[in-house]
Amino acid sequence: MNELLLQYIWQHQLFNKQGLTTVQGHTLEILDRGIFNTNQGPDFLNGRVRLQNTTWAGHIEIHIKGSDWNRHEHSSDRNYDNVILHVVWDNDVLIPREMPTLMLEDRVSTVVLERYRGMMHRNLFIPCENLFNQAEPGQIDRMINRMMKVRLDRKADHVLQLLNGNGRHWEEVLWWMTARSFGGNINGDAFESIARSIPYQVIARHRAQIHQLECLLLGQADLLSGSMEDQYAIMLQKEYQFLLRKYKLNSNRIPVHFLRMRPQNFPTIRLAQLAMLMHINPHLFAIILQEESLKAISKLFEITANDYWHYHYRMNESTPMNEKSTGTAFIQSIIVNAVIPVLYCYGREQRDAAMMDRACNWLTQLPAERNTIASRFQQLGMTIDNAFKSQGALELKHTYCDQKLCLQCTIGKKLLAFN
Repeated sequence: MNELLLQYIWQHQLFNKQGLTTVQGHTLEILDRGIFNTNQGPDFLNGRVRLQNTTWAGHIEIHIKGSDWNRHEHSSDRNYDNVILHVVWDNDVLIPREMPTLMLEDRVSTVVLERYRGMMHRNLFIPCENLFNQAEPGQIDRMINRMMKVRLDRKADHVLQLLNGNGRHWEEVLWWMTARSFGGNINGDAFESIARSIPYQVIARHRAQIHQLECLLLGQADLLSGSMEDQYAIMLQKEYQFLLRKYKLNSNRIPVHFLRMRPQNFPTIRLAQLAMLMHINPHLFAIILQEESLKAISKLFEITANDYWHYHYRMNESTPMNEKSTGTAFIQSIIVNAVIPVLYCYGREQRDAAMMDRACNWLTQLPAERNTIASRFQQLGMTIDNAFKSQGALELKHTYCDQKLCLQCTIGKKLLAFN
């Protein structure tokens, strides 16, 4: 037993209430369990009980052991002066003033306790995996919607943090986040570091020349060092050395990686595509604010690297002809992880509900992401048919399931209550 579970049992009245008596032998009737208090003070506020023939109104405190009252020094804390009932699992000692005390150890169903122990101690994909098929679809949908609000707000908070660090330059923040998305799971940190290492005004100044954008990005990724053999690579190397000295660029200290990666995702290719994106879309944030069509937004990221990369995956290593274009799934990932968080944050900052709704609607129009977590939830019976739901499932897994916060999850609480 832990205090969180005992609070849950009291909140949902999951105990036998027939013939209640306090440990002092007084008859007890629960008229109002009180309001769960998440701040300092007693656990439940403004409850009402009838002791003997007298009705009392006040607060209710929950503890595992009766002695916890003294251990927590509640007797000297004025916040607890109006406590009318002390609810404990095990009454090991009577507290001063002979506070009316209700012991629940013998009144709670073993079904609830066994379910909770099973959820906490089994090593499963999610704690309620064996019970999940009993969850109501409507309950699941409401939890996913709640999780998406949490996820979008958390991402928007991150965007806001970036904005507060760069003078609220929205275009630059979108550029940083887009660069991170181009790097994917393996090179995301490195790509964002590369983007940050080049002042945005430098990117803007050289947008018209694709080779200059390429040399800046590839050079800052330390992919233009050493001996170059073909003319284009030599030209990029020389151009980078000139721009490096001209702008006194800070070095990027996070290396990029090629290992265990499909050639189409090599950092050389993704950086070349990122350069082309900035070359053909000089005001990406402004376009995203004005455009309401997800299809039009997706076309912005349909990028093909310049001709040199049709014959290369790395510098100095020629390959048969193969255009290096961004694929559908890759574009969708950029929209989910960069475009939508920035758009949602802007709408939140401007108190523009329509813009926030547009961000959410785009998620519902995008197909569900393919990942292990979404697949496992689908195997358990969860319907995941768009990115809104797959993102919500990710948030649910990481925020609640992995932390085993079942008593704070509406799905877990419903399954535990067995009603």
